[in-house]
Amino acid sequence: MPHFVPKYLLFLLLIFFVGIHASAQPWVSRHGLSATDYKIEFDRWTTQGYTIF
Repeated sequence: MPHFVPKYLLFLLLIFFVGIHASAQPWVSRHGLSATDYKIEFDRWTTQGYTIF
């Protein structure tokens, strides 16, 4: 008996992975910043729509 995946399941997987890709957010990482450098980077990226997680 052949093993096969139903077409609807392939369609659901496609929609799932497209949805993940569409909702992915770009990110920026910074390490070892002084308080002043942190504030500069914070202001730079939050004005562009980024948030801190």
